[in-house]
Parts: sequence; C-alpha cells; structure tokens
Amino acid sequence: MNMTYTAGSRMRSRVFFYAGTGILAVKVLLMYSAIFQIPETLDNILVILGVTCLLTKIIFQQYTWKAFLRCAVLGGFTCICTVRSRDYALLFTMLVICAFQDISIDAFVRMLYRIQIGYLWIHGLLYAIRLFLRPELLSFNWRDDFIRHAVGMSHANIFSMIVTWMILEWLYLNYEKIGFRALVGMQILGIAVYALAFSRTSLVVLTMTLVLAGLSKWKEKLGRLFLTVSRWIYPILTALSLFIMRFYFDIPGIAGQAVRVFNRASSGRLNMWGTAYQLYGASLWGQTIVGNGKVAWNEVYRVTQIIVDNTYVYFAIKCGGIFLIVFGIVYFQLRKGEKIKQALMVIAFSVFNSMESFGGSIFLCFPLCFIGYGLYENLGRKREDEKEGTKEGAGAPADYGSGDKLYG
Repeated sequence: MNMTYTAGSRMRSRVFFYAGTGILAVKVLLMYSAIFQIPETLDNILVILGVTCLLTKIIFQQYTWKAFLRCAVLGGFTCICTVRSRDYALLFTMLVICAFQDISIDAFVRMLYRIQIGYLWIHGLLYAIRLFLRPELLSFNWRDDFIRHAVGMSHANIFSMIVTWMILEWLYLNYEKIGFRALVGMQILGIAVYALAFSRTSLVVLTMTLVLAGLSKWKEKLGRLFLTVSRWIYPILTALSLFIMRFYFDIPGIAGQAVRVFNRASSGRLNMWGTAYQLYGASLWGQTIVGNGKVAWNEVYRVTQIIVDNTYVYFAIKCGGIFLIVFGIVYFQLRKGEKIKQALMVIAFSVFNSMESFGGSIFLCFPLCFIGYGLYENLGRKREDEKEGTKEGAGAPADYGSGDKLYG
C-alpha cells in the first residue's frame, strides 16, 4: 500500500481534510441553532460536500497494509451500525477519524476552536439583540424559578457544552505556557456560563479538568499519574455505566439505596439508563429506536420520554456497543511519557460521557480525534517535506508539532 506521497500531494490531501471537517462542523453546529433554521436542501448539500471531501482524503492518503486493514474494519463497523441505528453523527466522526493520517492534532483543534468561537459570537450577539428588543421571539428553558439561557441555541445544555469544550480546546492549545491566573480565569468564565445556563455537567467537567491541570503543573509526578488514569478511565466508566444500566432495578440492599440516592442527585439519569435497557435491550451493532424514545407512563418506569444522558449507554443501546470496545482499546493504548495535556482531555472526555450523550461527535468533543492517531502506525514521523518547509522547535514542522505522537 505504500506509494509515492510527495509534499504537494500531502498538502492537497490536507486541504480536502480541512474543507470536509470545516463544512461538517458548521453543519453539526447549525443543527443546534434556534436562530438559523437552514433548509433541508442546503443541509443535504453541506453533508454531500463534507463527506465527498473526507472520502477523497481517505481514498488518496498513504497507507501501510496494517493501517489500511484497521481503517477498512472500522469503516465496515461504522457502515453496519449506521444502517441499523440510522444515527449519522457517528458516521461523520468516523470519516474524520479515518481521514486523520498525516493531520496535526493541534491544527485540527485550532480549526474547531475558530469555527465554534465564530458560531458563539454570532449567536450571542443576535440573542442579546432579541433579548432586549424582541424578547417575545425567544423561548426559554426553566429550572425551578430560574431562566436557563440557551443564547440562541436549542437548549441551555447545548450552549454550556459548546462553551465548555471551547475552553478546554483553548487549554489544550496553550497548556505549556499557561499559569495559575489563566486557570482561574477559565474557571471564572465557566462559572459565568453556569450562571446563565445552570448546567451542572459542564461546570463539573471544566472544574475537574482545571484542577487536574493545576496539579499536573504543580507536581510532575501527578502528571505522570494522570497519564496512567487516562488509559483506564474510559473502559472503567464504560463498564460501570453498563453495569448500572443492566442491573439498576435489581441492585439490592445498601448498594441499591446508594444508587437510588445518586439517581436523585443526577436528576433521574440512572433510572433512564435502566429503563432504556428494559425497554430496548442492548445491541453490539446498533438498532433503530422507534418513536424517538417516547413511551407510555407506568408505575415501574414513571417516565414518558427516554432521554439517555450517558454516551456509553447510548452507544450500547442505539449506536452499537462495538464502538465502546474499539474506543476503550485505543484509549488504553495511550502511550505513557507523552504529553500530559492529551491525558487530561481523555479524562475530561470520559467523565463528560458519563453525564451526556454527545460523546459521539468529534465536532463537539475533540478528544475523539486521538482515535485517528491510534489508527495509523506512522504517526509523528518526520515528513519528507521538512527540508522544504519551515521548522518549529527541534526538527518539527510548524503545522505538525513535535509531540503529536500518542500511540505505540
């Protein structure tokens, strides 16, 4: 599968990648907008353009036989699960992952950050104008007696999630040079977002990540500990979530009481996991959920709408449990001794997945791009065009970085 892969062909290949991911990122973000309702025809055009660009990148990029086999197997899994579940969010994510050969993580994250910040500024400005001039045009989410501001998006949780991952993207891109004041500033911003949206999940994930970042900078040994934690946390939280999903209504004694207490503290999330499993079961290869999760009320489940706020459970029931196995294996192979900032993001992503169901979209949760690095075996290699391009640091191309290699 090795072929002549010149600097020029590499550049053209990367143009297709960034064009495709940029188009699909805009398409996904517009799905969650309450201000811009794009026509179905335009939505389909964006999908066709984005998918075509990424498929072009996948077809013409360089492979070894092992990398080609990995990509083909993952692509096959994705096609099967997409057809069975009719959930296309994971399909877009897998296209990006399979097209990630010879792509810089930092450059990808920087592109997402710029698109998201533009999206946020536009929505924030239009929302403020409507709030003061035409409030009757807005719909609000409520928690108790407090308005939860969605800032022009479909739900307050969406707004909070996008801002939180933007903050984490900025932390990732600037980790080496930030200090205590920057961490405090990010925390203050997170609290301000919470005051608007009242989204506990985003604040918990952000606060935890900032504390871990501060500790890793304070003690190098703690940073190495976080590298180890990042290898285990995704499979452990997967197993824990699936255990609760399967046995929620059957856990006896003190353990059962503790689970019920946690269920009340988490706004009934655990009950939803167990109810979804009781009604639909689990599937390794995905399944279509008829009725969009709407169910008749009864004394056992006491709900009329199944909303699974857990990516692990959502994958196991709808998208296909096979991806939990694949992702768990790849994150477990995160190489010790590499950059701590990747480990922090894997930890944040894994915890976020236990409380929200958006962990299948690489355009919302960028740590999924690390899977793309685990797919190829020639990661972090010096490119042949180093002699032709500018260098940053000791032998690293300016747009590639010297620490992008994550997996062995």
